[in-house]
Parts: sequence; structure tokens; C-alpha cells
Amino acid sequence: MEDTKITDSLQSLDGYSDIQAGMREKTKIKEIKRGKATLFYSGHYWDAIKPKTNEAMEDFANRLNYMKEQDAIELVTENGATTIISLPQSKLVHPKSKLGSFKRIYGSFPKVGLEVLTEVNQQGFNQIVI
Repeated sequence: MEDTKITDSLQSLDGYSDIQAGMREKTKIKEIKRGKATLFYSGHYWDAIKPKTNEAMEDFANRLNYMKEQDAIELVTENGATTIISLPQSKLVHPKSKLGSFKRIYGSFPKVGLEVLTEVNQQGFNQIVI
């Protein structure tokens, strides 16, 4: 059950500021979560990729079944940015994959404490630059 009590009253929201698409900030990875890829995606993601035609339904089902088996990590930074990266089954990383691109840009695979660059995308989400 959620706590629904009012905990404080405010005079103003000084200290808050606007964010805009394209804003960048250096921060550090504070957590790495591991699980199946489907666990990391929100309902908004599933709504956005829902097939619009019957022909696309089979492709969607195949993609969903693949993601249920695909291992992935979610990187969480100190400034609240999150990024999901699929892990290869063979533990061999292709340089053009998201994980390979991360290593090329930051010099190592993701680890807690590693400094990364984050950017606000067009939808207002803060993500690690890869």
C-alpha cells in the first residue's frame, strides 16, 4: 500500500529547473541491474511497439519471445538516467552492438562508479550517451 499522507508544505519550488532535449551532464553509474530484457521496459514501450496490422502480429510475437529469453542490464546513474543494454549469449561482444559501442566510448564495460555522459532525449528521458 502506498503512503498517501502529506508530509510537508512548501512555499516555493526554488531549486527546481527546466530540462530541455539535448542537455548533457557527466555523472557516474550507481547501479547495474541484470535480468531478462522484458523486465526493464515500461508499458509505454509496449504500447509504442504494439503492431498496427495483423501482418505485424507474428513479428511482434517473435520479438517478444526473443526478449523473454534475452539477458539484459539496466544502468542507473547518479542523476537518474537509465539505459538498457542487451547481453550477448556467447559473451563475445560485437563492436557495433550497444555494449560494444559503450566500451568504445568509455574505454571499459559498464561498472559501478564509471563516469559517463548523459543526455535528455526528445521525449524528455535522460539516457547514457552511447
